[in-house]
Amino acid sequence: MAEKTGLRMDRAALEIFASTFSGPEHEPFLWEGGDTAVLLVHGFPGTPAEIRPMAETLHEAGYTVQGLLLPGFGPEFGSQEERRLQDWVTAVISAVIGLRARHRRVVLLGLSMGGAVSLQAAASVDLDGLILAAPFYRLGPAWMEPIWPALRPVVGRIRPFRIIRPDFNDSRTREMLAGYLPGVDPDDPAVQDALRNLKMPVSLLEKVAQTGAAGYAAAGRLLELPLLVLQGAADELVLPARTAELRARMPAHTYVELPGDHDFLDGTASSWPQVQQAARCFMAALPQQAALTPDSVSVGV
Repeated sequence: MAEKTGLRMDRAALEIFASTFSGPEHEPFLWEGGDTAVLLVHGFPGTPAEIRPMAETLHEAGYTVQGLLLPGFGPEFGSQEERRLQDWVTAVISAVIGLRARHRRVVLLGLSMGGAVSLQAAASVDLDGLILAAPFYRLGPAWMEPIWPALRPVVGRIRPFRIIRPDFNDSRTREMLAGYLPGVDPDDPAVQDALRNLKMPVSLLEKVAQTGAAGYAAAGRLLELPLLVLQGAADELVLPARTAELRARMPAHTYVELPGDHDFLDGTASSWPQVQQAARCFMAALPQQAALTPDSVSVGV
């Protein structure tokens, strides 16, 4: 079994991923509403579970909402090495085209790495708006970017949890695991052992880096598309400074910086009311969308 999977994880690690993402909250969804539809794209290594709170907010406001499960994510994460960046972009474009056939307006929302994928899709498909939440564009410092291709034939695979050496009793480690692997018991010795032995191909990290770079390149081609960028002021995964670099590539847009970290879309963050307000205001303005200015708007800071 392990030899047939792209990541060649051991059986225990595969079982963790399969069980973690087996719940209905991780499945793709489509909730019909009004004639404006919003397509929501999760991040890495997430599932639709992380964008459901925002989908619920927008659906309650009368919009049709669709949550994608990108190819090779969720229970199929072990197949990631067989996936291409274009598979993710094509899945988003296909979903946009499907929504466009039935709805007057279509808006795209991308979270983290899903933001980078959404930027690429937005540059090649007809949209009425784009919302980027903590948009990822670079993995590590700039000097590391040319190293990923060189590492692949030499290293092949790395065990990230042996490099990081997480303390499973540390609150921040536990929060990180809860975000990326919800439902996993960090106190279970079998879980700890499986995570320490989890092998990840360097090619996957290279693909994530390529995704961010391609999104960065696409950001300058969006012309008059209405844009909303949401960013956590204390985000340590997607730094506000990095988002500022990405924003500099974009045409006129609205920027909302929120108190809190990377998980401001999970529905429990203190800034959640501001997030909901910003998204609803942006959506409500679309029918008479005026030219937006690049001036930053800070909410609740």
